[in-house]
Amino acid sequence: MELTEVEEAKETLKAADVEFGKKVRKIRKFIHLSQENLAYRANIDRTHMGHIERGNVSPSLRTMNQIALALGVTLTHLLDESHKTQLTHIDHWQHLFP
Repeated sequence: MELTEVEEAKETLKAADVEFGKKVRKIRKFIHLSQENLAYRANIDRTHMGHIERGNVSPSLRTMNQIALALGVTLTHLLDESHKTQLTHIDHWQHLFP
């Protein structure tokens, strides 16, 4: 079964969310922070932080920035590994909505 362009775009977004969450978890564990402590530092609900780390939600730019600040890294650093996926997503949506 072939995916439609919209379904492909949704899968791309989901992949970017998962990669972002993995990067947050990796840095959090590296600096020995609990998920609860990170959520507190970022002023984000603890359960929402769990959803972000598992890639179950798409955090807003503001939330991503709060997480970056709480981890002591730049937002650019957090997004660095998934930038190719995000650029592909942008190109894809520009194709769908010229």
